[in-house]
Amino acid sequence: MNTDKIKGKMKDLEGKVQRKAGELTGNKEDQLRGMGKQAEGKLQGAMGKAEDAGKDARKKMEDAGRDLKNDMTRRKLEGEESRRREVESEDEEQAA
Repeated sequence: MNTDKIKGKMKDLEGKVQRKAGELTGNKEDQLRGMGKQAEGKLQGAMGKAEDAGKDARKKMEDAGRDLKNDMTRRKLEGEESRRREVESEDEEQAA
């Protein structure tokens, strides 16, 4: 799990507590600061999710590229083997 997601969740929770405390005590400043912390935490969490999504996408692309390379290599080898057999068959026909 991305640290930004964890830190963002913690800031969000801290902000909720501060906002609720401000509501209970009637302290508007604490309410606003709490709301600000919540917004900051949600943004940080979203950044962490986006980073994870980017890493996942990169890994999928790398895997797809590796699979494609392996498939192309396999096809090339199969083609060379097929051509070798054709040449051998032609040589046998000419020898006969």
